[in-house]
Amino acid sequence: MEIKIRGVDYTLRYTARGLFIYEQIVGVPFSPDKLLNEYTLMYSMILANNRHFSMLFDEFIDVCDDEPTLFSDFRKWLVRELKQKSQLMQIEDIEAQEDEVKKN
Repeated sequence: MEIKIRGVDYTLRYTARGLFIYEQIVGVPFSPDKLLNEYTLMYSMILANNRHFSMLFDEFIDVCDDEPTLFSDFRKWLVRELKQKSQLMQIEDIEAQEDEVKKN
């Protein structure tokens, strides 16, 4: 997904690097139970996939306040990504169960 912040296009991808950056910032793995966590995840994913992105978190939040569609678009994208990852994990679980049945 591409997002535009202050006239600059940035790539938004759900990556391990983004999750690592999130954990470095917050100190714990991502949990969607707080709004702050979701904003921090968005910031982390932008940092992870755009080496030229140098905006500080406070400045990023100011931009999100000025352009609320940035965060709402991110949330829609995140839900799609998490659903897709969940479906892939379910398929892997089914395949693992089928392999186990074949072994027995």
